[in-house]
Amino acid sequence: MIPRVLILEDEASIRRLCARALAPQRWQITQAENLSDVLGLADLDAYDLLITDVMLKDGNGLDAAEQFLRLKPSAPVIVITGSPAPSVEEHARRLGVKWFLNKPFRLEVLVRAACEALALPLRQS
Repeated sequence: MIPRVLILEDEASIRRLCARALAPQRWQITQAENLSDVLGLADLDAYDLLITDVMLKDGNGLDAAEQFLRLKPSAPVIVITGSPAPSVEEHARRLGVKWFLNKPFRLEVLVRAACEALALPLRQS
């Protein structure tokens, strides 16, 4: 089974970089720009990993994480943020988030975190 990964990031350049960095893993990657798009997905529970920014133009990415984890309590979530605050990380951890990356982050760190989250080996490009 090919893992399905959903990237929620409102900055197009960062979203595309993340998708490009994950491409060598040969996963099915879906990109979303808005919180409302993700919360409106009928098949949100079909994804195996959610990667979400915290601060989005139309809301808080932790709302997407909460909804995703409500549907799939044991699924992994990677939270990324450009405004690291202890309260944000604490909230994410209370939701069940184990992976938290502060911007700017190295793309190889994201790829390693995603592989670890999905319990899959890292494929070299």
